[in-house]
Amino acid sequence: MNFIQKLIWIAIGLLAFIAGVLLNAIFFNSWIEILLIGLGLAAAAALWILVIDGQKNASGKSSSKSHYDKYATSPDDAEESAIEVLDDTQASLMFNQAADGFMELLHSNFQTHSAYFYLYNAVEDEWILQSFRSECLGFSKKNVFKGEEALLFQSMKSEPLVIALKGTPFYYTQLLQLRSAALFPLYRRGQLLGVVGVDHTKDNYFNDKTVDRIRILTRMIVQSVQSMDGVYIKNKLRRYLQWTREFSAALTRKRGEEAIVAQLRQALSGALSFDTMQIFLKSAEGHLQMAAIAGDGRESEILSRDVLEKTMFHQKRSFVTGEGEFRSTLIVPICDQGHCFGAAVLASKETNAWDIYEAQFAETLAHATGLALARTHLVRHLTEHETHDSQTGMDNEPAFMKRLDAEVERAKRFGTTFCLLVFYVDYVKNIYETFGVVAGDRILEKIAEIIQSGIRQIDRAGRLQDDRFGILLVESKQTSAMECARRLLTKIENTEIDFGGELAPLTATIGIAVYGSDGDTARTLMLSTEQALVRAKKLKEQQISFVN
Repeated sequence: MNFIQKLIWIAIGLLAFIAGVLLNAIFFNSWIEILLIGLGLAAAAALWILVIDGQKNASGKSSSKSHYDKYATSPDDAEESAIEVLDDTQASLMFNQAADGFMELLHSNFQTHSAYFYLYNAVEDEWILQSFRSECLGFSKKNVFKGEEALLFQSMKSEPLVIALKGTPFYYTQLLQLRSAALFPLYRRGQLLGVVGVDHTKDNYFNDKTVDRIRILTRMIVQSVQSMDGVYIKNKLRRYLQWTREFSAALTRKRGEEAIVAQLRQALSGALSFDTMQIFLKSAEGHLQMAAIAGDGRESEILSRDVLEKTMFHQKRSFVTGEGEFRSTLIVPICDQGHCFGAAVLASKETNAWDIYEAQFAETLAHATGLALARTHLVRHLTEHETHDSQTGMDNEPAFMKRLDAEVERAKRFGTTFCLLVFYVDYVKNIYETFGVVAGDRILEKIAEIIQSGIRQIDRAGRLQDDRFGILLVESKQTSAMECARRLLTKIENTEIDFGGELAPLTATIGIAVYGSDGDTARTLMLSTEQALVRAKKLKEQQISFVN
């Protein structure tokens, strides 16, 4: 109930209270007094609820998710996010302290007018102020310069640049008579990191000897930055290790290629940055098919099939660089024990979008995915040659579908009919989560026992999925199928299983399809039962439904 609705109810209560007072004054009736007291209590209760809800909203303890919940979906996620922020903050503080220390050293030892350190952002083509020391309070408070504002930096090459100044540089806000300056570019792994600059009020203050001494200090700045990289790398590797463990644990609970590929897509999307990601898998015939897409939703292929198949053949990750739309492309094969199931392709519009650790992390996830796919294929191969479900002893899904196909052919040949019943056991997932795996398995075994004991010897029953069972009622019509379904449903609902003093509820939903009227193939009959199940769930009280 929202705020306006509460106010309306309070107003109604107050009006009723006033009306009761007037009626009591006119008639002085005891029943009116009782009604008056009741309405007054109701109004007071409504006002109390409004006050309590207002306090909850004011304190931020409402039923909606808090601001922090947007970033943490569980306590473990919240803790991991907090540790990640702490690690990166620690490394940033170390870098800031090192930069400030070097600027203080330059400013004091060489008696410069000012010493400053600007970081270069190549993506935005801008210079960001990192640290400065100055004899003047007019140093610019604007922390970012770009374009014409930083022409002094734009003229800089790979070697130190000594220039004569004839006025006030762009990084001061008041007029100063500075005469000389020296700029020292900082390169890290071949990329421009930033620039260290010093200036002075004297002409030709920075001679060759002074420049060489300052250059030695600037090299120490680059070395300190590289040591900061070590902190970032250590934190990144620790997080990647934790994510890999969580990913491997999640894969053990996934069944089927679709669920496994979805888990890989989610893990790569959460850990790496890219513009487009495509995951390919080999079909049973050996053809490559796109199994998942992430990013901008691009369905056209990023690279040629030849490059993709070559990478899968060698079973090693590869990089493709180009000058087109995507500057960087990472291909990671999904392999296990010499067999390649497919590949994940990540594309980015940035140059060198991923470092070696990110590529190794993606390759590790791909190997774990390959292991999960190999396990899935092995289970599929074994189950194809089995006819019984190991847990319940009933026909498994392949065996039941074969019997359904055979019954369809028999009905066509002899002109008979039969009914297909599909049982959906309600709340199986909740039972597993509430009472445990043992309780969930016992529930399914009990359901199977009830079904087996409630059908004729000529009828067949099987377990289709974890929480679904199927029944073939041979040479039966709609009325017989309804009677059987009601009888079985009553037995299920009257069964109670005690787990440590708690009763696990047993309920089911049943969909029924009749051969001939609801379908004449195994596929159409199964689709009809699915439609009947949806309808039965909407009925709620009856929980049994036909298609029509």
